[in-house]
Amino acid sequence: MNEKIFRTETEMGRAIADEICALVVEKESPLLCLAAGHSSLPVFRALAEHKERGFDFSAYYFVAMDEWAGMSRIDKESCGGFLEENLLKPLGFLQDHVRLFDGRAADTKAECGSVEQFIEDRGGIDFMLLGIGMNGHLALNEPGCDINAGARYTELSETTKQIGQKYFLHPVSLSGGLTLGLKNIRAARSIIVNVTGAHKAAVVKQLRESPTMDTGFPAALLKKLPQARFYFDAACAAI
Repeated sequence: MNEKIFRTETEMGRAIADEICALVVEKESPLLCLAAGHSSLPVFRALAEHKERGFDFSAYYFVAMDEWAGMSRIDKESCGGFLEENLLKPLGFLQDHVRLFDGRAADTKAECGSVEQFIEDRGGIDFMLLGIGMNGHLALNEPGCDINAGARYTELSETTKQIGQKYFLHPVSLSGGLTLGLKNIRAARSIIVNVTGAHKAAVVKQLRESPTMDTGFPAALLKKLPQARFYFDAACAAI
């Protein structure tokens, strides 16, 4: 497993942001897929610092990783709403350069197919930033998921239903979501899995100990991918 430990989440966020900004050297219009979640916030803040110093993100494209069923970017507490507030608007992404999942879509299969077409039309995902759930999930690919599955609707585990409440001011009923699959994730050209905080120390320990083909802990499936790196802050890597 290719891992790197940083002193703080701020230091790690800036290192990842530097990599993202360097992508335009190799490709004029890179396609990003960055997770909506608290672990991504240090990266988002560091990207905003680049924007404040004059970096132009108008050439970048963005595709979402997942969305709660029944929600879309118009819902402030949705994954799309989180991305709009913390990344897309602050960095000035062009609207036609962004493809988020619509969890309100009546035809979820068509919606997922459209997201995959967006990725294909841009030659694949150039850079992906993932977090790891407390049960080892990647995006909304829960333990026991199909390693060959693409974008789809999926049921949520009880763990995700409970922990997902942290993104909402009031309790909500979470049952499923739309997500990129492990097939999409593994196809990304460059992958960073970032984990921060002492509360994730047990997750990092399980990641290190899990077999590389263990679908019971999906994050372990990336350990031997040559393009995948695992970035930890000192707090979560202590065990």
